[in-house]
Amino acid sequence: MHLAAGAGARYPARALTPFRPWLRGAPRDLPFTLDARTLRNGLDFTLATDVGDIDLLGELTGVGGYAELARDAAEIELTATR
Repeated sequence: MHLAAGAGARYPARALTPFRPWLRGAPRDLPFTLDARTLRNGLDFTLATDVGDIDLLGELTGVGGYAELARDAAEIELTATR
């Protein structure tokens, strides 16, 4: 997920908010707000939600960041829409 540019960080935050994300492995009552600012200021987030776990990774070991990943990515169609 490339969030350094700024505005794009609000989309994953909005999408996950209804599922009440918290930091996986941390006490559930630890104050945590998943918002655009939090995502822009961090790199990797391992989260638990009401519907399951999700990892938001800013870099992948052996691959790098978004620019490197996008350069070598292949687009595939999984359904009738992209």
